Amino acid sequence: MNLYFTLLKFKHKIIGVVLSDNIVINVLLGNKRTKILNKIKKIYPDIKLKKNNSVIRCFLKYLTGKTKKINLKFKKPSGSLFKEKVFEEIEKIPYGTTISYKDLAQRLGNKKLARACGNVLSSNPVPIFIPCHRVIKSDKSIGGFMKENYDRTGWKELLLNIESKK
Repeated sequence: MNLYFTLLKFKHKIIGVVLSDNIVINVLLGNKRTKILNKIKKIYPDIKLKKNNSVIRCFLKYLTGKTKKINLKFKKPSGSLFKEKVFEEIEKIPYGTTISYKDLAQRLGNKKLARACGNVLSSNPVPIFIPCHRVIKSDKSIGGFMKENYDRTGWKELLLNIESKK
């Protein structure tokens, strides 16, 4: 198994992309290079940095609005049946659109599961590929994005703005 990561900068933000045999297994979004590097090294202690221009080009095409999808293979997260269903439902949300956590829960059969859906989305290891940024609060405010230990300030707004320009 060839495990490595590549970094790219976009609008003063940093993306860390972890790959295993050219399949994306983790995407870390942040504002500071050192925080992303430290997080990657904590999760994958022996991993090496390797510039991958094709990965960088794919992300930049998406981030600049030239494509609606990052054309790379990624590993779908596994876990409980509920978690897998949440991620499957998120993948169905079209580019440039949003749904609420409550709507997501209703799609899964129980509107009372909105908070549980949010908890699942906070653990998404491959944001953008599984577009959890497209899920917002019922009052149309942005809501949370990713786990608290990510330096993710402004990422949800940035991704939604990119997609709203279609």
